[in-house]
Amino acid sequence: MHVGSDVAHFGVVADGERVSTRGRVARLFERKGHSFAELDLLLVANDTRPVQHVRHTLIYEIGRPG
Repeated sequence: MHVGSDVAHFGVVADGERVSTRGRVARLFERKGHSFAELDLLLVANDTRPVQHVRHTLIYEIGRPG
Protein backbone atom coordinates (compact mmCIF):
# COMPACT_ATOMS: atom_id res chain seq x y z
CA MET A 1 0.00 0.00 0.00
CA HIS A 2 1.49 3.33 -1.05
CA VAL A 3 2.19 5.71 1.83
CA GLY A 4 4.23 8.45 0.18
CA SER A 5 6.99 9.36 -2.23
CA ASP A 6 9.70 11.99 -2.33
CA VAL A 7 10.61 12.65 -5.96
CA ALA A 8 13.44 14.65 -7.54
CA HIS A 9 13.49 15.19 -11.32
CA PHE A 10 16.84 15.59 -13.10
CA GLY A 11 15.83 15.71 -16.74
CA VAL A 12 13.38 14.85 -19.48
CA VAL A 13 13.20 11.47 -21.19
CA ALA A 14 13.13 11.82 -24.96
CA ASP A 15 10.90 9.70 -27.18
CA GLY A 16 12.67 6.41 -27.91
CA GLU A 17 15.03 6.51 -24.93
CA ARG A 18 15.16 3.36 -22.82
CA VAL A 19 14.49 3.89 -19.11
CA SER A 20 15.56 1.42 -16.42
CA THR A 21 15.09 1.46 -12.67
CA ARG A 22 17.78 0.67 -10.14
CA GLY A 23 16.80 0.30 -6.55
CA ARG A 24 17.29 -1.12 -3.11
CA VAL A 25 15.36 -1.52 0.09
CA ALA A 26 16.76 1.34 2.15
CA ARG A 27 14.91 0.67 5.38
CA LEU A 28 12.41 -1.68 7.01
CA PHE A 29 10.46 -0.61 10.09
CA GLU A 30 7.26 -1.15 12.04
CA ARG A 31 4.77 1.43 13.21
CA LYS A 32 1.39 0.86 14.88
CA GLY A 33 1.60 -2.85 14.07
CA HIS A 34 2.19 -2.34 10.32
CA SER A 35 5.36 -3.37 8.46
CA PHE A 36 6.83 -0.60 6.29
CA ALA A 37 9.59 -0.39 3.70
CA GLU A 38 11.40 2.53 2.16
CA LEU A 39 12.67 1.99 -1.37
CA ASP A 40 15.52 4.05 -2.82
CA LEU A 41 14.97 4.15 -6.61
CA LEU A 42 16.90 5.75 -9.46
CA LEU A 43 15.46 5.94 -12.98
CA VAL A 44 18.17 6.05 -15.64
CA ALA A 45 17.84 6.87 -19.36
CA ASN A 46 19.93 4.80 -21.78
CA ASP A 47 21.93 3.26 -18.89
CA THR A 48 23.88 6.51 -18.44
CA ARG A 49 21.73 9.51 -17.50
CA PRO A 50 19.83 9.74 -14.19
CA VAL A 51 16.42 11.30 -14.80
CA GLN A 52 14.59 10.77 -11.51
CA HIS A 53 15.23 9.77 -7.90
CA VAL A 54 12.35 8.40 -5.81
CA ARG A 55 12.24 7.59 -2.11
CA HIS A 56 9.07 5.48 -1.90
CA THR A 57 7.44 4.45 1.39
CA LEU A 58 4.97 1.58 1.50
CA ILE A 59 3.20 -0.78 3.86
CA TYR A 60 3.96 -4.35 2.82
CA GLU A 61 2.11 -6.04 5.68
CA ILE A 62 -0.92 -4.60 7.45
CA GLY A 63 -1.04 -5.39 11.15
CA ARG A 64 -3.94 -7.27 12.61
CA PRO A 65 -6.35 -5.32 14.81
CA GLY A 66 -5.57 -5.82 18.51
